[in-house]
Amino acid sequence: MNLNHDKIRAQLERLAAGPEFARTDRMTRFLRFVVEKTLARDTAALRERQIGIEVFDRPDDWDPKLDNIVRSEARRLRAKLDAYAETASPDETVRITMPKGGYTVEFLDLRPKREPDRPVRMEDEVLPQAAVPPMQRRSFLGWRTSLLLGALMVVLVTSVVVFSLRHRRAVQAKSENFEIVPFSTEVGQQFSPSISPDGSKVAFVWNGDGTHFNIYIKSVEGGTPVRLTDGATPDLHPLWSPDGRRIAFLRKSEAETDLVVKNLSGGAERILRRMRDPLALWSSVNQFSGCQSPSWTPDGKEIVLTDSLSRDKGYGLVSISSTTGEEKVITSPPGEDQDCYSRVSPDGKTIAFVRYLSHWVGDIYTMGRDGGDLKRVTFDSRDVRGLDWTAEGRQIVFASKLRGAYELRVIDKSGGESTPIPSDKASIADPNVSPRGGFIAFVESEENWNIWRASIHDGQVGTTERFLASSGQNHSPSFSPDGKTIAFVSDRSGNPEIWFSDADGTNLRQLTHFGGPWLGTIRWSPDGKTIVFDARPNGHSAVFTMAVAGGEPRPFQREEFEVRRPSWSRDGKSIYFDSTRDGRPGIWKRNLATGETHPIAPAGSLQSLESLDGSRVFFIDCETHDLWASNTDGSNAARLEGMRPSPDLDWSLGSADLFYSVSHGSSADVFAYHLADHRLRNIGKLDQLLSPGTPSLAVSPDGRWLLYAVVDHTRSDIKIRKEE
Repeated sequence: MNLNHDKIRAQLERLAAGPEFARTDRMTRFLRFVVEKTLARDTAALRERQIGIEVFDRPDDWDPKLDNIVRSEARRLRAKLDAYAETASPDETVRITMPKGGYTVEFLDLRPKREPDRPVRMEDEVLPQAAVPPMQRRSFLGWRTSLLLGALMVVLVTSVVVFSLRHRRAVQAKSENFEIVPFSTEVGQQFSPSISPDGSKVAFVWNGDGTHFNIYIKSVEGGTPVRLTDGATPDLHPLWSPDGRRIAFLRKSEAETDLVVKNLSGGAERILRRMRDPLALWSSVNQFSGCQSPSWTPDGKEIVLTDSLSRDKGYGLVSISSTTGEEKVITSPPGEDQDCYSRVSPDGKTIAFVRYLSHWVGDIYTMGRDGGDLKRVTFDSRDVRGLDWTAEGRQIVFASKLRGAYELRVIDKSGGESTPIPSDKASIADPNVSPRGGFIAFVESEENWNIWRASIHDGQVGTTERFLASSGQNHSPSFSPDGKTIAFVSDRSGNPEIWFSDADGTNLRQLTHFGGPWLGTIRWSPDGKTIVFDARPNGHSAVFTMAVAGGEPRPFQREEFEVRRPSWSRDGKSIYFDSTRDGRPGIWKRNLATGETHPIAPAGSLQSLESLDGSRVFFIDCETHDLWASNTDGSNAARLEGMRPSPDLDWSLGSADLFYSVSHGSSADVFAYHLADHRLRNIGKLDQLLSPGTPSLAVSPDGRWLLYAVVDHTRSDIKIRKEE
C-alpha cells in the first residue's frame, strides 16, 4: 500500500460526513476503529471478540458465539461502504473496503496511472505543414479532426457521467437529510405515539409510576408529560379525534377490553363499547401490541378497530359510531386470520390494515371504507408492526421485518415495491405520521429472551442460571431422548431458526435456514434421529420433519390453513398436530405409514403430548387454558381439575410427572403432577418473567434439569424523525 496515511484519514472523514454515516454514530465508531487498527497493523484488535468489547460495549466475559452483533454490523458496514462507492465523486483518490471473512479494511488507490516517458522516434516528429504533400496533409488534418472530436466526446460523456453521479448522490443525500430526536426516553416503557391534528403534541402510553400503564400528553418541543388517565388497569393505544378535542383509547383487563373516549376540555370519560374478546395476537406476543389500536374517520363520526367476530371466526375490523356506540362489521377474514393496525386515509375513503395469516406472517391491504374493493398492497409475508398514511394520503408508512430487523418502509397505496425510510434505528414499531407532514413519531423497542436452566434436586427446583443467550430471542428448548443435545429457536443469525447445542450449552450449530418469519414447537422422534416442527416459509404454518444429521426440511403436513405444534407418538408411528381445517383449532393425528388422519380432541384444543407409556395424550383447552387428558384415540377426555398453565404453552412431560408453570407477573410457580397417583405439588418458584406464546418449558430425560425461556430485558422509547 503506497497511500499516504493522511489521505486515508481524509477519506475516512469524507465517509463519516456522508449521508451513509452522518447520523449513524455506532457505525461511524466501528468504521473509525477498523481503519485506525488496520493502519496501526494491530491485527489482535481486529478480532470479533475485541471489537465487540471496544466498539459495541460488550462486557469482558462476552461470548461472540452467543451474540452475533459484530458479524451483523459488519454486514451493514460493508453495504454502506458499497453504497458510498457507487455515488462517490470521481475526484476521490482513495476507496475504503472491508472484504468478507474478516474485519481488516483495505485501501484502494484510485489515482490514475502515469504513462512512462518514452523517447521520441523519427516517425513521430511532426513535419512543417508546408512540407507535407497535399494528400498527406488532408489525411493528417482528418486524423487530427477525428482525434479532436473523439476527445470532445470523451469529455462530454465524462461530464454526463459525473453530473449523473453527483445528481444521484445529491438526491440520495436529500432523501437521507433527516434528524432523529429523542422524544420520550424515560425510565420504563413508552409506546403507542399519536400526534395531535395540529402537530404540536403527542399522546402516548407510559408506565411512569413503574406499575400502571396510563396515557400522557407531551409537547413535540419537549417539556414535562401531562398525565391524562390514572387507572389501575392498562390504558392503551390513544388516538386524537380529528378536531383535537377528544382522545379514544382502549382500557384492557384480563377479562375484557373497553373502547373509551375522553373529552380533553372537561376530562369526562365515556365507555363507547365493550369489545367482545381479548386478542390472541399473531403480530406480537406482547400483550400491549398495537394490533387492536383504533382509528378515527376524518369526519369524527366513526372509530375503526379490530375485534373478535364470533366464536368460530377470526378477528376482523369493525366500525363503531362515536355517538351511539353502534357497531358495524367491515371485514370477516377466513379461519383464524386477523385484520390489525387499521388506519383510515386522510380523505376518509380508504382503510389500510394488516392481514395476518399466521404468527409473524402478514401483509398490507387497502379497501373502501365500506369494506369493498379489497386490494393486497404488499406480498412480503412478514411481520408488520404498525402503519400510517402519509399526510397527503398517497403512500403508506409501515414498520416491517422484511430484512431481519424492524425498519420503517414506505409504499404507494396502489402497491409496487416498498423502499426503506432511513432512520439508523433497529426494531422500530408504531409509526405515526404528523397530519401536517414533516415528521414521524415511532417506537424504538428492544426485547431480549434467553433460555435459563434450573436444577431439580430431591423433587424441588434449585439453582438457576442463564443458559442459552444472545442479544435477540431464544426460546422453545427441547431435549433429545438421550439428553445429550438441545434443540431450540434463536434469531441470532437474523431470523428465527432452529439451533442445536450440547447438553452443557456448548457447541452451537444452526440447523435450518428458512430466513424467517417464525418457527417453533420442536419435538424429537423417539429414536432421536428426526425432529418435527412448524414453520411458515409460504404463509400459513406447516409441519416439517428434518433429519438430525442434516439435510433439507421435508414438508409433512401443509394446507391452506394453520397446521402447527406437532408431537410424536411414543411408538414413533404417528404425529399429532393442531389444525384449523374446521375453523377453530383442533388436534389431529396422522399415521406415518398409511397417511390416515383423524381428529382426536374436540375443537378448541391445542398442543398435545403423549405420555411415555403411550396410554394417554394431554392437551390444552385454548379458551379456558385448562389441561385435559384422553386416550390416544381421543376417547374418555377429561379435564385435569385445577391445572391451568400460564403461559398456557409452558408445560412438559417427564418420565413420571407432568410439569407446568403458573405465572404471577414477574415470577412463576412450578408444579409437578405425578402421573401414577395424580398427586399435584408445588416444586419451586422462578423469579423471572416467562416468555409468552412459545412452548418453552422442557424437562431433561433424567429429570435433573428444567429449561425455560425468560424475558430478560425490555425497553421501548419514543423517537421523532424530522425531515431537515
